[in-house]
Amino acid sequence: MKVCFDIQQNQPIPKLSVSEVFYSRQVLLYNLCVLVHSKIQEKENTIFYTWLESERPKGCNEVASGVLDFLENLEKSQTRNGPTEIHLFSDSCASQNKNTIMMTTLMSFLEGSRKFSKIVHFYPVRGHSYMPPDRIFGRIEKAYRKKEEILSPNEYYEILKEHGTMKVRNKDWKVKDLKSSTTNVLKSRMPFKITAQRVIYTKSKTKVVLFVSDTYTGYP
Repeated sequence: MKVCFDIQQNQPIPKLSVSEVFYSRQVLLYNLCVLVHSKIQEKENTIFYTWLESERPKGCNEVASGVLDFLENLEKSQTRNGPTEIHLFSDSCASQNKNTIMMTTLMSFLEGSRKFSKIVHFYPVRGHSYMPPDRIFGRIEKAYRKKEEILSPNEYYEILKEHGTMKVRNKDWKVKDLKSSTTNVLKSRMPFKITAQRVIYTKSKTKVVLFVSDTYTGYP
């Protein structure tokens, strides 16, 4: 099973057609898109995790919490004979995706999972890859441009609902303090430089085992 996730370009609230808006303080809407890759992209396979700049920053806790919520719901919906391996794809942004918080979150999920035994997280080379969420973002932003004014988050939500399943922070999902949990678990420095890795591979049989590779062919 292939799963991709990425954050859309920040959207301002309010969005106005007059030039005065550039001199006013706007609140940004953040949108994390997590999707199951398939030939025909359906709304059920595309999940949008949204929150406002005034509520939370756009950091590792927010992204890892959204991905964790997605995986937990995937676990609940997975059939007994379904795939047992997940391939994750994201960019290499260190403050959001490529860090120990995401790594330990995936390990923790796999440790408690009864339906998945492997998670392989790929970080494609920047400038040499194309992420499926970008295609969805393009369609969404085309719909945004058709509206001269957007005055509230709900107007963004209505457009997002046309392209996937909407989840609003504190209503449909919550941000967990995964950073503190990671600090408590990792008592010493990692024996490898995480920013240099292109694949982080986690598997679980009797216990969770972690592998890293700085090439796309070097993992077990």
